[in-house]
Amino acid sequence: MRMKQCKECGLPARFAGLFQWRGDGTILMKRQGAVLRLALLDADELQALFDSLSEKIGFSVDHILVEAQRRVGKAIYANRPIPFIKFVPHNRVARPEWALKAAVQFLGRDIAAIGYGVVKVDSYRSGDHLSVRVENACLPPRLVGSFVGATEVVEGVPMTADYRMEGDTLIIDVRRSEEKDRAEEERLYLDKVSPTHGTLAYDRCVLCGAPVKAAKTIRWDRERGMILDRSSGHRDVMFAVQSLNALQRELEAELGEQVRDIMYDTQLDLSRRSPGDLLAGKQGTFWDGFLLGLALRGMGYPDDFDFEDGRVIVEISNAYNQTLYAARIAAAMEARSGRPSAIDWTERGWDKASFTISEA
Repeated sequence: MRMKQCKECGLPARFAGLFQWRGDGTILMKRQGAVLRLALLDADELQALFDSLSEKIGFSVDHILVEAQRRVGKAIYANRPIPFIKFVPHNRVARPEWALKAAVQFLGRDIAAIGYGVVKVDSYRSGDHLSVRVENACLPPRLVGSFVGATEVVEGVPMTADYRMEGDTLIIDVRRSEEKDRAEEERLYLDKVSPTHGTLAYDRCVLCGAPVKAAKTIRWDRERGMILDRSSGHRDVMFAVQSLNALQRELEAELGEQVRDIMYDTQLDLSRRSPGDLLAGKQGTFWDGFLLGLALRGMGYPDDFDFEDGRVIVEISNAYNQTLYAARIAAAMEARSGRPSAIDWTERGWDKASFTISEA
């Protein structure tokens, strides 16, 4: 089936309908109710980040990702057409299985649109269970959390899930949970999105309003539910920023602020391995292009940025994650200088950060 594209820029119409690229370097999901912020990230790099983080702290972060994404799933689908189902009586006459499967397939279109694979419903019994498979799946905990959250919206009761990978297919079995309370609810909240003043003047498509450069950066494979980076060939996904920050907040609550340094070192190492075009261009024009590239992916844009005397000084109030953003800047500087870097944090809050990166 051929995907519908913008006739002017070629961006998938579903992208233009779902996402808003703001002039402050953020991407917002355009839905009523809860405002969600997304970033276009390399799927393999994200998985490597979570795997490495799990190894360094001594336990898997998957269960935290599931819980954080469950909150995201509930926030998204609480304001979509499917919640009307929860007002329909729980019986086979009022809730025919074909109708419930159609509702889940509706969720599946969103899953495919943001690059996580193709959803197939195996079975659904109202008030009992939901079984789905996701072909060409990536980042399994994220997908599991989304389906648990969406199912909770439909059923109006706590749900839980078991899951496993069979090749590149993710099998998810969602069922009613016996838990009455979740102790981690308080920490795994979704950050309130407060967009900053936009300073970027994107060259935008006259029809859909998306940045033209963003449209040229990605290719959407609808049949496989994948987003591909045209230049690198890597697989990208739209990842919920609030989910990522909830993960860090939970780990800090358990292990302390040392988690920030672990995440920084991990992202720095990953970015070092794939410098891409970090070596191209002169210093002045390089940084302009590099920061714009991060902004187009929804990672944020500095309030102030200076490059002088072999160091960069950054102030930013809307990074997708302050720690990971700083690590990307450091990796770029190392690629340019050929020397290791050191970071000095002047401010390191959740909402705002300022730091200096210089040669070590």
